[in-house]
Amino acid sequence: MHVYFIGHSCFYIASRNGTRIITDPYHPTALGIDRPQLEIDVVLASHDHFDHFNLSNISGSPDVVLSPSAPEKAKDVKVRGVSCYHDLREGLYRGENTMMIFEVDGITICHCGDLGHTLSDEKIAEVGKIDVLMIPVGGNFSLNAAMANKVVEQLEPPYVLPMHYDVLGLRMPLGTIKKFLRGKRQIRKADPFTLDEAPRGFKEREIVVLPRRLSAAGMIGQPEA
Repeated sequence: MHVYFIGHSCFYIASRNGTRIITDPYHPTALGIDRPQLEIDVVLASHDHFDHFNLSNISGSPDVVLSPSAPEKAKDVKVRGVSCYHDLREGLYRGENTMMIFEVDGITICHCGDLGHTLSDEKIAEVGKIDVLMIPVGGNFSLNAAMANKVVEQLEPPYVLPMHYDVLGLRMPLGTIKKFLRGKRQIRKADPFTLDEAPRGFKEREIVVLPRRLSAAGMIGQPEA
């Protein structure tokens, strides 16, 4: 499995057998940051806000899974949703959100979308055991750094991929990644993040920071220019 960060809450994932997945593809013009043209097999979206669900710059004939309320299978990707809220007031201000749990190459990933609160014991049990957590850390519209740290401790993933924070050109008032990274020892920069199998008996959680990919050049599963 190869994981690339496109920006905001959008990741591109290429599986071992060639399935190409994109999460929460944003509207590049409205958000102010470009998104490369990509050939995609599966689109996974946590909710339908413009900065998390827009199909421009996507080619191919992808299966689209938006806010799954029941387990689904898109191509060879198993995905299920855990319902939650976009804010601290049970959706009063920003509505509902879906945490997407999906499996790629035997590795279980949880993409939090715009999760806006820490989790109850019931929601922790619904999410279950995961290997990789994609979590917002920039605050204002979803988890801030302190809340994100709490959710990480609640879900106990071996690998954490921060997302939904301020990047150059973004037309949205988000905090930077710095507060979330403060005080953490196991921080690794990677491009892409790769994982061949689910981790077993990990000793210390690793925070993986990915740079934004501004073009499809060199990305696994994408045609050569």
